Amino acid sequence: HIRQRRFWSAVMSKIKICVAAYQITSSIPWSLPQVTFPSVTSYALKLATVMQLNLFQVGTSDCVQHLDYMYELVVITTLPFIIALVGGGLYALVVLVRHRGFGAKISRTRETNRVIYMLTLLFYVALPGCSAYTFRYFSCLSFDRGDGRHDLKALAVDMAVRCTSKRYRRFLAYVVLAVCVWPIGVPLSIGVVLFRYRRRLDPDVSTDATGGLARPPLPEPASSLRRGRSETSDAGVGHGAEGDLFRRAARAHKQMILQLKKIEVRDLDVHLEAIEFLWEEYLPRAIYFPVFETCRRVFLTGIVTMFYPGSSSQLVLGLLGSIASHRIFNLFEPYVDEDDGIVSEVAQTQLVIVFFAALMVFVADHLEEREGIFSSNAFGVFLLIIFLSAFVVACYFIIVDIYGHSNVVEAYEMTSRSMSTRGRHLREQAARYRDSSRTLFGRIGSTRSFGTAAATAASSSAPSEAAPSSDDTPSTTRTRGSLGVITEVDDDDDAGGSGDEEKGEMTPGIELAAVSQRSSGGSGGPGVSSSEASATTGAADDLDDEEKAARRSGAESSS
Repeated sequence: HIRQRRFWSAVMSKIKICVAAYQITSSIPWSLPQVTFPSVTSYALKLATVMQLNLFQVGTSDCVQHLDYMYELVVITTLPFIIALVGGGLYALVVLVRHRGFGAKISRTRETNRVIYMLTLLFYVALPGCSAYTFRYFSCLSFDRGDGRHDLKALAVDMAVRCTSKRYRRFLAYVVLAVCVWPIGVPLSIGVVLFRYRRRLDPDVSTDATGGLARPPLPEPASSLRRGRSETSDAGVGHGAEGDLFRRAARAHKQMILQLKKIEVRDLDVHLEAIEFLWEEYLPRAIYFPVFETCRRVFLTGIVTMFYPGSSSQLVLGLLGSIASHRIFNLFEPYVDEDDGIVSEVAQTQLVIVFFAALMVFVADHLEEREGIFSSNAFGVFLLIIFLSAFVVACYFIIVDIYGHSNVVEAYEMTSRSMSTRGRHLREQAARYRDSSRTLFGRIGSTRSFGTAAATAASSSAPSEAAPSSDDTPSTTRTRGSLGVITEVDDDDDAGGSGDEEKGEMTPGIELAAVSQRSSGGSGGPGVSSSEASATTGAADDLDDEEKAARRSGAESSS
């Protein structure tokens, strides 16, 4: 049971830190309407307003009947009490039916503690929204009538309500009552309860030599520690900076051991279960820190709206308040769990950045820097990342609390190894594809080169081709002469003929080839002189060179 309580306390403490941070952040557009965030950030802030239990901020005026500020104030400040009455009654009815059906005996103390825990959670969540809406009653804007008078005042949250009207004054009594209940009454009630149980929240666990309880010894003065006059502290420890550092570390270690002992005693105290919501995440030495936390939320969500509405002074005041709370949390370190301290550090840093960004956006709007960095969508995405940082960190530590640190680390390492293995396989597959592509393209290139060379060789030395013959058409044979000129010879002639009956259908300029054939061997043939044969041979050589050049150019163009 103790282990289960500690687990839920660790989870609940992170949820409370995130809820407080988002309540403050989401109240900026409503408490400081002079700030206009980028559209992405504005949408995220509007969604986060659900944590304030404010129906008029979550929805639009079209969803509900239009009410002015006065009636909205009444609804918002009384809604938590209505929820508490209805929810408490339903819970009591469910408990009675459940235990009666099973015939079990009702543990009144445990059920009462659960109801008190849930009621405390309800008022903890509703406090900033109710306080902020109550303080808006005092935020009025002055307008000039045109004749130099500035007596025309209206509410900043609802311009239809004049601050000088009788109706506005009649609601003053209700506003004072709401202030006494919410921004003053809730923190004061928490302080009274914590003061009443202070000895149980910070128990005395020191024992003397006889084993009885005794008050812890008072800490030594800082002057004696600096001067090295304490005999018990200086025993075995040198003087100087190293000795002071060792003494501080030893004293911090003793305080840590003492706090752990007190936590064990406090967790076993059944009288503190009813108010467990207030102290579960804090150390025994920080029993009054819940009062500071509630006052911080009230200040940053509600009181800021009362000072110089519509001016940059509100933003500066909110920025200073967030910086101060950040330093106080870092100085006191009030959380039991170190993970809660990390989540709180991220949440406090988030608030500082958001208030600083709001101030920069306000200044950029008044300087009409429409194209500056604070008016761009990239800046809105940056704010959205900052806005989600606390939630992401809290979710991570909650997962660690559920599954354990070793299991989460092991799962992360397994995922990293599987992703790296998958990436290595993909890289190897890509390398194989790349090598295959290179081989394929190389083969294609070599095939093209071989085809070009073959075509060139075939064109340079073409064999004899026999033309198709038929019965009606005499067969002919195309032969290449010694000069490379093609002639067509009739095959129907007698094979043993003298060749005087040659019949050839010659291509243009083939006459020279016929002359060269008849003058082979340098004899010139009958009827042809040697000078004519020499001239014919030179012309044939020129023709052969031209034909070779034409074939080379054709082969190059085909390749």
